Amino acid sequence: MMEAPPEAGPAAVLLVLGGGPEVTGSDSDVLITTARMDPARFRFIVLANPLSDGYRNRLSRLLPGTTVFEAQQPAYGFLHPAIRPPRSPLWWAKFSMDSACRLRKIRRAHLGALGSARIRLVHTAASPFFAGAALARSLGVPHLWHCRETPARPGFFQRFWARRMLARSAAVLVPSRATGAIFGGRARIVEDGVDPRYLAPLPFASREAARLALGLPAQQRLVLCIGSLNPQKGQPDLVAAVGVLARRGLSDFSLVFLGTARTEADERVFVEAVRSAGLAADRVIRRSFTDDPRPYYLAADVVAHPAALPDSFPNVVREAQWLGLPIVATRTGGISEMIEDGVTGLLAEPKNPESLADALGRALSDSALAESLGRAAKESARRRYHPDAAAKAMMDIYENYLHA
Repeated sequence: MMEAPPEAGPAAVLLVLGGGPEVTGSDSDVLITTARMDPARFRFIVLANPLSDGYRNRLSRLLPGTTVFEAQQPAYGFLHPAIRPPRSPLWWAKFSMDSACRLRKIRRAHLGALGSARIRLVHTAASPFFAGAALARSLGVPHLWHCRETPARPGFFQRFWARRMLARSAAVLVPSRATGAIFGGRARIVEDGVDPRYLAPLPFASREAARLALGLPAQQRLVLCIGSLNPQKGQPDLVAAVGVLARRGLSDFSLVFLGTARTEADERVFVEAVRSAGLAADRVIRRSFTDDPRPYYLAADVVAHPAALPDSFPNVVREAQWLGLPIVATRTGGISEMIEDGVTGLLAEPKNPESLADALGRALSDSALAESLGRAAKESARRRYHPDAAAKAMMDIYENYLHA
């Protein structure tokens, strides 16, 4: 085992990220936090799956000058609420062999360089990636493992992986109590902050200017929903809820979906939901996701986050609250820890269009309530989600394990 002797200057930390074609929420949250940390105390080296140009650009913006090692990592979403691992012994044998092969390749390609870099801590951004645990053991340094997945109904495999994460880490870090529940109270809660861009002035002076620039309806009220289109994120439930409101006589608003379907099957589900709800084409506005959604938030009257499965600590909720927008979300995962129902937002039951319609109808029909929700949400978010607060909490954790 290679020992990493202490060195003068900032401590070297290996960040193990998912990488790939786009910046996932897990990677984004870790990058936002580490970008605000004191460079005199910590410097970062990144290991990630091969990066797209867009991912590389964002990494360069948040952590300029960082050394990046790219390698195909072994991974599996054991704790993802939508994934149930196969029970076939043949699948497990193949998975184990493939994982061991990838780990050997990573060690051969990068372990020497990582040892020379005098890594003192390894921080893995998400639970599916387990190369970080193996590298930390080889380097003889502490390993911190972040988990942002919240299983809907934890079974044997989920509990097995949670125990494995605890055994392979100095600490497991989670953003909410709901996410930490599977670890039996042994995880450390670190709430994520908003992207530092949200500290800067908004790109438009008014809602009208934002709508004009984005080509959105100037007069109609807009409900914004951000996220890739798939049933797990609940967009079909939101569409169905709007159909319910139309039957109740409330239809003077449009939906704006910022995000695209990743599969043809998800696209078909969404199109069928719109057809079944009987919504006119001009009431469903679809746009591709953008790296900076602030103009869309500014253009919106209400934000909806209709997650159908547990969502640990969603960016959309934090960002909407930070900007003082009324938000309607489902009571699942860590969302109920972020929103005080009736005070900083409105909660509905997941996978329940009627409940979602009730909450959305309240936000759209009562302007005084919507204004009060947005104001209280903003006050709460400014206390909880400042990126410097998240960075300070993470630096304290780093220091704790560096000097343990």
